[in-house]
Amino acid sequence: MASNTDSNTHPIHVRVEHDSQGHELIMFRNPEISKLIQKDIQESAKDRKEILRNLPIQCSNPSCKGTTRRSDLMQCARCKTINVRYCSRACQKAHWPEHKKTCSVTPRTIISFTLRMVEHACAITRFQHMLIVSAIYMLDLTSNPATADDHFIIVPVTMSPADIMMLLRDPSHPMDHELGLAVGHFLVVNQNHVPKKVLGMKEGVLRSKPVVGVPMVTFLCVAYERNEDQAAKIDENTTFLMQILPIPAEYLIQARMGMTMELRSAMQGFHKFTITKENLNQLWDGFNNDVRNDKRNQMKLRGFESNSK
Repeated sequence: MASNTDSNTHPIHVRVEHDSQGHELIMFRNPEISKLIQKDIQESAKDRKEILRNLPIQCSNPSCKGTTRRSDLMQCARCKTINVRYCSRACQKAHWPEHKKTCSVTPRTIISFTLRMVEHACAITRFQHMLIVSAIYMLDLTSNPATADDHFIIVPVTMSPADIMMLLRDPSHPMDHELGLAVGHFLVVNQNHVPKKVLGMKEGVLRSKPVVGVPMVTFLCVAYERNEDQAAKIDENTTFLMQILPIPAEYLIQARMGMTMELRSAMQGFHKFTITKENLNQLWDGFNNDVRNDKRNQMKLRGFESNSK
């Protein structure tokens, strides 16, 4: 094993391994950086379970205008899909004439696996921070906060191999490896391009949790299977309300002053940069990297596809 030191005086350990075809793989590890990443993950996981239990979710009955704690929702006993949940038996009965058209006993897919992981992510401060910062710059909320009223942010999500090095060792069966939640490039869409069902859900959430004086940004997720170029279309069957978040005044003040972010990696050590709309991809890549570095799965954003069915 070789050892080197980066410009930030953190030791970098380098070793050479070989994949199943005999190709050399250069492995990097920075113990100090790994400790800092694990510390962040542990702190973000402290209250995750309680936040997840209390996460407000919209009832699948369109006529129900309120939200319900995630832990109090009931799934359809037949299809058991995460996309169909009710706050009461009455709402389930009222929605049955519409739901029975698509209700069926089907195996869970990579899409349903992804959506389940998205809910776990919504309970993590690190994920919410990424959403808020992205919204400020993508919607230019420091100059025009009213943009949040009629524009939504689409967050493409999927499950990708969590350990790239393990994948390189055995590339022939990529989905046999542990998968981790990954986000793609966020998009801004006008509310005219959003399904009416989602608009109704937004209105219900805002009625149940009114917030005055700060921009309220709506985030939608579109789950896709492994290849972002084949992302699902934005329609009622593929687009889901993820979160509606108030943008704290402190964030807006920081953005006006010049918000900075610090990335950590085994190869490059610390990398600090000023956030702009043009380099938000580094923010998204940073989150994906955190999931990959969460070897003990403390954020609960990793798993195996076979366990999702």
